[in-house]
Amino acid sequence: MRGWLGKYNLLPPSRLYNTSYYLILFNELSFNPFLTDEQKKALNIGPLPRGGNTHTPNSTSANDNQSHGASFGIILDVGDWDKTLMTTTPGQSGNPDSRFYNNLFEGWAQDSYFPAYFSKDKIKANTVESTLLIGS
Repeated sequence: MRGWLGKYNLLPPSRLYNTSYYLILFNELSFNPFLTDEQKKALNIGPLPRGGNTHTPNSTSANDNQSHGASFGIILDVGDWDKTLMTTTPGQSGNPDSRFYNNLFEGWAQDSYFPAYFSKDKIKANTVESTLLIGS
């Protein structure tokens, strides 16, 4: 088996899908030298353990801090759009002060999915907040 793993440059089975890897999402603004350490920490997200590597269904990089891989996934149900499921990271807001800045990161790292509603009634019933933008 050792020869087979070496021939195909694979990791040993114990490392194929475990928490040997992690993910930290670095916000480019966190490299600004004028920010405090607290501000930089608020911008960056993680670390969290992340399974998978270049040889698993959840294909990611084989670096210790996974540098690439899918950040969005969707399972469409075209027979009932409201049964569609999705995953994405890190959140649905670009504002670090928002509770939606990194709220999806942990679920994504654990390969979990959440509903992606399409019907107006489902969307209204699950809306937490909305913003009305009015042009000038």
